[in-house]
Amino acid sequence: MKRAGRLLIFLGIVAILLSSLGSYAYDKRTLEVIEANDPFVYLFEIGQDVHVNVTLDSHSIGTFNVYFMNWQDANRTMFENKTATPITPISSFENISSLQENLYIPAPGIYALLFTTESTELQIIWVELSASGIQTRVISGGVLLAGVGVVMLVLSVIWEHRTKSSLGEKAK
Repeated sequence: MKRAGRLLIFLGIVAILLSSLGSYAYDKRTLEVIEANDPFVYLFEIGQDVHVNVTLDSHSIGTFNVYFMNWQDANRTMFENKTATPITPISSFENISSLQENLYIPAPGIYALLFTTESTELQIIWVELSASGIQTRVISGGVLLAGVGVVMLVLSVIWEHRTKSSLGEKAK
């Protein structure tokens, strides 16, 4: 039981250390086309904060709008209400030609970027997502593993101590 406890503590510490390695490319260089009065929804699943980099293609001119929302609100906006006016976006960025922003993810799940434009010109945009910050689910798992390991180690020491003291009393 001591060996298993030590192993769990070690694995928990490794998981905690690995969770803070930094950001990683999530989805890189996706080309999307948006036209006036034809919104585009970009869905992605993530469990931690994300860095969003959106730029116009060199041949595109004008501006666009980006609304960051959860999947349910994007679904209600686009399909139930059949509109491009977002319902309760988490963040909104309007009349922009590029976007570089860290977006806070309230909870792991599926999120959406809703793109719209007022321009009559065809807008070609590049979308790049990068996960940023600490991976909270990995840290939680590491803390849980280390905690179970500590409990197992403490219980094995208590059991060992009781066994030795009961054997000492029997010898007297």
